[in-house]
Amino acid sequence: LRAVADKSFRSLEAAISEQKPDFEAADFTEKLHQELKALRGRELPGLLNSYFFYGFMARHVEMWRPRIEAARQDLYDVAREAGCAIADEVFPAYPGCAAAVRDVLGEYLVESSEAINKKIDDVFKHESDPFISKNELSDAICKVRFERFEKALAAVMESCGSGTTDAKAAVEQERGVAARSGASTDAAAA
Repeated sequence: LRAVADKSFRSLEAAISEQKPDFEAADFTEKLHQELKALRGRELPGLLNSYFFYGFMARHVEMWRPRIEAARQDLYDVAREAGCAIADEVFPAYPGCAAAVRDVLGEYLVESSEAINKKIDDVFKHESDPFISKNELSDAICKVRFERFEKALAAVMESCGSGTTDAKAAVEQERGVAARSGASTDAAAA
């Protein structure tokens, strides 16, 4: 039973991972920009539209539901089959007792299934609300933004012929030049 459950969880994890959007795809970003433009609210340019973001997360999390329901049903069926097989094996001479065990097991699994469905709904509610999570999501968004900014800056620096393609080095070089010119101006003023 444990091996079947582990296999089910691994396949569930793989199925959910397959549904992850391709954030780098051109059509994804174009569709995202169109949705953002359609749902433009009163927020300032460059700031997060919370209604859009919440809807986006809720839609993508809800796509997991059929896979999770299928995994839940598979585990229910395997537990029922294993329990019935054990009852038949333990009580071969007492078919009435084996039937009673199967009935009790069936009732227990139905009750457990209802409790599990409630917990699954609670998890979906929690997962679809990105604003109650830790800072991991905003950190990931900032990381992607900074990586794209650095690529764009490197392209600009390269096209300007600054002699360096490393955006960070170019920024540091500019800071150093500004600091030196500020120090020489201060010395001349003294």
